[in-house]
Amino acid sequence: MKTTVQLDYQAILANTARPVHLVLQFDAPAVLDQRTRPVAFALVIDRSGSMAGAPLEAAKRAAGTVIQNLRRDDLFSVVVFDETAETVLPLAPVGSRQRASARVNAIGVGGSTNLCGGWMLGRDNLKDAPTGCLKRLLLLTDGQLNVGIVEPDPVKRAVTDGLEAHGIRTSCLGFGGGYNEDLLAAFAEATGGGFYDANHRDKLPGIFAAELDGLQKTVVMNLRIRVRLTAFVDQFAPLGEYPVVSLPDGRTEVQIGDLVSEEQRIAVRASASSSTSGLGGGSVSIGATP
Repeated sequence: MKTTVQLDYQAILANTARPVHLVLQFDAPAVLDQRTRPVAFALVIDRSGSMAGAPLEAAKRAAGTVIQNLRRDDLFSVVVFDETAETVLPLAPVGSRQRASARVNAIGVGGSTNLCGGWMLGRDNLKDAPTGCLKRLLLLTDGQLNVGIVEPDPVKRAVTDGLEAHGIRTSCLGFGGGYNEDLLAAFAEATGGGFYDANHRDKLPGIFAAELDGLQKTVVMNLRIRVRLTAFVDQFAPLGEYPVVSLPDGRTEVQIGDLVSEEQRIAVRASASSSTSGLGGGSVSIGATP
């Protein structure tokens, strides 16, 4: 990864206070993509009442990870379900990633859990994908079968038929502590998909590395900036939406996140300097998970 650092000023006159902007640009290296076939990928997201709060937000972040890793010739669809199912994004090339992410982020909480209805609508979005596409359905839920078809065996048969008739592989992410682990594991096992417990955010990059096999790969994981200030800086503030946390040792950590092949990220920070002996604002360290 290439890192470029720029400052407004290399030095400030003694006894002169002024704002200083620090710009950090990160350029991820290119990674060869060996996949030759496009993917038709459907996300089926549970928005029932029990998903309110952290589970639904985690599901949206998961959807964002998928959007960022799709190639131009891949097809993408988003379905949501509570007591009914609805297509948020019909199967099509992702187009504007920003617009697709905005549609996902606008998903709100609903009522009960018609899990089978959600899966079936996701299947319907995928089954007419062009010949030659790899068809993947990822089900994100914390729920049970409590509306619509509620017997596990018919639902499992429908998922199995989806593979046999349309070549759709189903994988499942379970959120919270109340999902039916046996049911979700059976869906995945029946179609050669994966079953994951998604309750820990740090697991999600590894989950999608497995699920999006062959797609544009994440080459930098958990990129973060840690800053320690000196007495010459009165304030230090982020300009942007990256999360910021205070560390026990007094440093500030800015969480940049993951970068995919050839992605560029820019982080801007502003400090208010009260320098009495030139510019000595502090130290910056940059780290990422290997």
